[in-house]
Amino acid sequence: MELIRKLPKTIQVKRKKFVIDYIKDKEVIHIGCTGGLLGDVEEQNHINSYNKLTDTHYLFSQSARKISGIDISENKINFLKKQGFEDLHVFDICDPNFNLDTKYDVVLFPNIIEHLSNTGLALQNIKKIMHKESYLLITTNNPFDILVLLKIFFNYESVHSEHTSYYSYSTMRRTLEMNGLIINNFYYAANEKNWPIKNSFLQYILKKIQIIFSKIFKQFSEDLIFVCKLK
Repeated sequence: MELIRKLPKTIQVKRKKFVIDYIKDKEVIHIGCTGGLLGDVEEQNHINSYNKLTDTHYLFSQSARKISGIDISENKINFLKKQGFEDLHVFDICDPNFNLDTKYDVVLFPNIIEHLSNTGLALQNIKKIMHKESYLLITTNNPFDILVLLKIFFNYESVHSEHTSYYSYSTMRRTLEMNGLIINNFYYAANEKNWPIKNSFLQYILKKIQIIFSKIFKQFSEDLIFVCKLK
């Protein structure tokens, strides 16, 4: 057993920009394409505040040569179809009966893996829609994000209400290897979202600390990006 797990040298990127640039002119499927929380009230709030021009799936669609989408929420999938999006499917990526008869150049799995009930089954399903030259692009929260660590000092766990797990570089590598996948490239990532000072002065200050600190010490960045291939 390795006593010291040396992290690979890499760079910090802007999360959304990186994905948009990466999928340019490729055939892509976007897992979790509708965004927002689950549940009737949360889904309706998401629909009510929807802005197509800032919607992640829309931005991805402007870069990809062709894009498909799947999501567990039938309500939000139907809403996206009304916004003019095509090739959308209602699927649970953890469904043992998952079957989609298409293979893609890039499978986008953005900040979804930490929400799942069965990660292994999800990765096995994802492999069904990959060909031998496909890439799986996973983004997830960094458990060593400087803000997460700072808040622990105040007896507060900074975690999304729907998250079921955390992934570091080492645990992600092991999870992927157990499911026939390998890490091809790895990046730290900053989330482009900023907090207006008028909304919360404390949140604004914390965000500034996060941005500055993670530029100096990349390993404390907000997010992680894994570019993966079939083993």
